[in-house]
Amino acid sequence: MSRLLMFLLLVGLMATTTLASASSGQDQPDFQGPPPDPASLYAENCASCHGERGEGRVGPAFVLLDDHSDDEIYHTIAEGRPERGMPAWEARLTPEEISALVGYLRTLAAQAQPPAEEEPAPAHAAGADLRLVLTLQEDQVVAHASLRDEQGQPMAGEKVAFALRTTLGGKLNLGTFVTDEEGVATLRYPAGEVPSLTLEASYPPEAGDPIRAVASIDLPAGQEIPPVATGLFSPNPPPIAILLLGLVVGGVWITYVWVAFQLLRILRVR
Repeated sequence: MSRLLMFLLLVGLMATTTLASASSGQDQPDFQGPPPDPASLYAENCASCHGERGEGRVGPAFVLLDDHSDDEIYHTIAEGRPERGMPAWEARLTPEEISALVGYLRTLAAQAQPPAEEEPAPAHAAGADLRLVLTLQEDQVVAHASLRDEQGQPMAGEKVAFALRTTLGGKLNLGTFVTDEEGVATLRYPAGEVPSLTLEASYPPEAGDPIRAVASIDLPAGQEIPPVATGLFSPNPPPIAILLLGLVVGGVWITYVWVAFQLLRILRVR
């Protein structure tokens, strides 16, 4: 009788444990979120540089994406390419989101086309298209001039001239730079203590009527940035230069007035 009682107690204990485990599994919350939406991730983080359809802007187009493996694309997104202005995204996106982006980029690569609303490139230099984008990095304004041919392919090894548009209406030549294999020429210019900067890129620099691209950037108010060497045609000419220019121009006009007055006196005497 005691053995039968112990057997029944053991069976009841096992049944209670099984029911508790099943109940605990049913009540456990599901912490897994919805799968990442690669289209939204691309629109929020990538389209501003690579275009809404992967046609390329400051960043390259995706027409040559088939030359790279999924692993290469994943590490490029995760680790970035600082030398080309592309930040690393591994701190902002999860591995699942980056993997979803890799597959979405493959889809865009097959249909990358320029936006239909864009105006055609000027019929100059074999239909080249020049675009300029400015970004602020610490105490420098970084200018990326993207040069592409009429098929939308990067134009490597081409010279692009940069100039600063001054507040006096002139231009200050900042030099000529050669585009890299992705068709991008990069200029780094000290921001200075000015509220904004306007830069111009032109191609080809030796042409009488080159293709021009102009971009402006507003600098944060109150930002302490080391001053740069300035001259008369700089965005912030020194007061002494303005004073000297005023004295010279004023002296010339005073001389003209004095000469005219003396001529009138001579004519009246006669």
